[in-house]
Amino acid sequence: HWRNGGGGDNAAVWTNENGTTNKRILLSEGDKGFVRENILEAMITSPSVIKAQMAKAIEYMIDFDFPERWPTLISAVGNNIGSDDHTRVLGAMTALRSVARKYEFKDEEGRQPLNAIVEQTFPTLLRMLQSIVQSGTAATEAAVIIKLICKTFWSATYLALPPALRDQEHFGRWMEGFFVLINQPVPSVGEPEDHYERQKCPWWKCKK
Repeated sequence: HWRNGGGGDNAAVWTNENGTTNKRILLSEGDKGFVRENILEAMITSPSVIKAQMAKAIEYMIDFDFPERWPTLISAVGNNIGSDDHTRVLGAMTALRSVARKYEFKDEEGRQPLNAIVEQTFPTLLRMLQSIVQSGTAATEAAVIIKLICKTFWSATYLALPPALRDQEHFGRWMEGFFVLINQPVPSVGEPEDHYERQKCPWWKCKK
């Protein structure tokens, strides 16, 4: 189990009200460190059928370990977010989105770690947003990346603008990118005919 462990025994045992005995494995700090250093790469290279579960595990670990016990995460995200491989970009964006969401409702003091992350990563996110909307691509992968960029921006700015976004020119470029995105027609390629199914389409989700 992630929240506990590091002590002598590596398992916790308890009995339910119905008398059933349960056992929960507790990871040592050494084991946790190994997982932290490898789970992002594992998610990026894993089959699609288990990516969602690994993304949820990363989100859980971020809640408890970032940044104090996981200081290397953002550098790993940065190494992948500028890749030409959309699988690596998507994996990095998934982790970055979870980091931003952790600070979504934090006050000014609690958001300090986020401010540095925004300064480090948002210029790359802006370039990706601009490149995708200007390309006119209909690729589903591009829509998923844009959706994650939008959600990350939302979480990072929900209660206050980070210092890196308070520059009028820089913030204006973000708004221009969103304006183009909102006004672009949704690609018709692969768009479901059914109205309710259409709302699940990644490109329509970007409009939300």
